[in-house]
Amino acid sequence: MQNMIRQEEIEKEAYRVSNNGDEYTSFIQGAEWADKTMIEKACKWLKENIDLVAMDTVNARSGYHEIVMMNDFERKFREAMEE
Repeated sequence: MQNMIRQEEIEKEAYRVSNNGDEYTSFIQGAEWADKTMIEKACKWLKENIDLVAMDTVNARSGYHEIVMMNDFERKFREAMEE
């Protein structure tokens, strides 16, 4: 299920690029499919790689554990999503 803001973005772009109702509908279906598959791909990558891109540390002030993302997390994540 798309959130309303994303759904509005998809519909606005579909309207902008389509010439008829069939193109409009096809664009929306394609965008929704792409969003779903990318979310699944992102979750799979995170599950498989979280230990390589994040570390558990203790906050010196509070003494609580916190997860810290490594410096190259964004680069690695973007590369994986572009494959």
